[in-house]
Amino acid sequence: RICLGEMARCCMRLGRYEQCDALLADLLRESPDDPSIHFRAAQLDLRRGHPAEALARLAPMREQPAYADAIDCLAGQAHLLLQQWDSAEEAFRRVLAGDEDNAEAYAGLATIALQRGEFQEAAELAIQAVGLHHHLPSAHMTLGLALAECQCEAEAIHALETALGMAPDLHLAHRKLAQLRRAQGVGPA
Repeated sequence: RICLGEMARCCMRLGRYEQCDALLADLLRESPDDPSIHFRAAQLDLRRGHPAEALARLAPMREQPAYADAIDCLAGQAHLLLQQWDSAEEAFRRVLAGDEDNAEAYAGLATIALQRGEFQEAAELAIQAVGLHHHLPSAHMTLGLALAECQCEAEAIHALETALGMAPDLHLAHRKLAQLRRAQGVGPA
């Protein structure tokens, strides 16, 4: 069972969602009450772009205190995708109440602040996130976008370049970086 769970995790990371789904279905038939399998299935829902389904899977798991922070963090990410800023913020704040060093929760709060136009707050939260865990490309992108709005163009360019060095498929980061370089009279790198 552990091997199947690891295979499902690897398939998810490689984008082999159908294989992951089949492995998780097998695991759920074997152990329908195992919260770790339901959690992986919610992760898969989120990766597939189905945040509402992920939230539905996570709802019955709220009674599992051992998974509380992970559940709230994943729920926060789902709420972000649904643009439910208040619900996302509540979830991320619950995570930080239990784990004040959770980089993903800070990154989520930074995204919310950016969406609300609170650019200084977004930058501070994104700095907190990347300070705790450097390899968070979305947090570097949020930092770059927030810094650009705060008129800190050189720092914004650096943050966006860092994000793209980790995740070259961040299209918004590419667009903003190109815009900032044009404004400075510099061509693409």
